[in-house]
Amino acid sequence: MNNKFKQLAEALKGQAQDGIEQTVQPAQIQESTQKRNQRKLGKRSDPNYELIGVYVPKEINLEVKRLLIGKQMNFSDLVTDLLRQWLKQQSS
Repeated sequence: MNNKFKQLAEALKGQAQDGIEQTVQPAQIQESTQKRNQRKLGKRSDPNYELIGVYVPKEINLEVKRLLIGKQMNFSDLVTDLLRQWLKQQSS
C-alpha cells in the first residue's frame, strides 16, 4: 500500500477505534512524498556516464557475472576500473 494512503488509512482506523477525530496533516503527506522521491540517481541519469556496448564472449560474461554476485562491485564498476588501469599503463 502506498505510504501516503497507509497514513490516511491508519488515521481513519484511529477515528473509528477511539471515537476521537484524528487527521493527517498535509505536511505529513508531503514529507512522505518527498522521502519517496529522494531516490538515489543511477548512472543512467548521471550526465557524467555514457552507455556503451561491447561484444564479449558469452562464457566470459557469464563467469564474470557469477563472480560478481554478492560483491559490492557491479559490471560497470569492474569495466571502469579495468579501463582506468589500462589508461594508466598507456601513459607510463
